[in-house]
Amino acid sequence: MESQAYAVIYVDKFADDRAAEQQRERIRRRFQLSESGIARLSCGDPIVVKRGVPLAEAKRYQSAIRAVGGVCWIQVLNENGEYEDRRQGDRRALLDRRERFRASSILPDRRGSCGRRSSDQ
Repeated sequence: MESQAYAVIYVDKFADDRAAEQQRERIRRRFQLSESGIARLSCGDPIVVKRGVPLAEAKRYQSAIRAVGGVCWIQVLNENGEYEDRRQGDRRALLDRRERFRASSILPDRRGSCGRRSSDQ
């Protein structure tokens, strides 16, 4: 039986800059990374931290990253041993905006005065 290879993928996604900076500092101290390593991790794209490891070792990496507040997941590598972005097909789906009702596209009336119609008064 052939054992599968896994990859640990990290993504740096924070809405608050202060929380992001604190989390980067915790990761830098925990994994003893240089400034260039932190800059590479904080690009916002999914980054493969460890590739081609067994599941037990991938879980160890995942728990270590999550312990310092990072967002990561484990993914099975494809048959070539390469990482494929699991969101690739879903991320940039081009939709025809006319197919569905968009409540956010309806704007309130911005006129400053009443109109000439009897329903406006």
